[in-house]
Amino acid sequence: MAEDDKDRLADLLSGMAEGLHQEEDQAEQVEESRVAPPPKPQPAVTPRRAPGPPPPQPASTSAKPPARPAAPHPPAAARPAVPEMPAPAPEQAEEPLPPPDEIEQQAAEEEADDAVIVPAPAPTVLGHLPRKPPPRPHMFQSLGFRRTIIPILLTLGALCVVVVIMGFLSPQDHPFSAFAKIWFAIPALLIGAVLLSLAGMTMVHVKHDMAQQQQRE
Repeated sequence: MAEDDKDRLADLLSGMAEGLHQEEDQAEQVEESRVAPPPKPQPAVTPRRAPGPPPPQPASTSAKPPARPAAPHPPAAARPAVPEMPAPAPEQAEEPLPPPDEIEQQAAEEEADDAVIVPAPAPTVLGHLPRKPPPRPHMFQSLGFRRTIIPILLTLGALCVVVVIMGFLSPQDHPFSAFAKIWFAIPALLIGAVLLSLAGMTMVHVKHDMAQQQQRE
């Protein structure tokens, strides 16, 4: 009896396990059926082209580009010609030296020739220096200016004296009688005397300078 019970329990347990497995499989099938299948990819529709001339085909890249013209090469610069060096002259044989007596004789002859051809200058000639030109005198000291001023001095001096004399000789009612007054007559006579004396001194100096110039000439 105990063995039969055990067999029944084992059958029940195995049936229960099989039932559980069947339920799980059914649940998985239901879930898979619920999930929507993915959409099928549709083929792309290409648009139809209107009839026309065929498009130009691109030039093949395999075509070679046109060859470039070769650049002209510049002519090579000509090198300058190397000057030819002159051949060395053959060494001349050394001439024998003359005896010392002949050397002394030649030196004495050369000294005598130099003394005769170019005599030494005198010391007075070497020490002589050219004279410097005399300094130019000032304009007031020049001969021409002094000769020009002599008649001016004589005229002014004589005029002062003549005016005073005319004042003394004129009557009292004459206009020149005013020149005979003391306050005018004395200064006029002094100025006239000074001018006449200057004219006389200038004449003497001019005469002396002209005599010296004539002697120099």
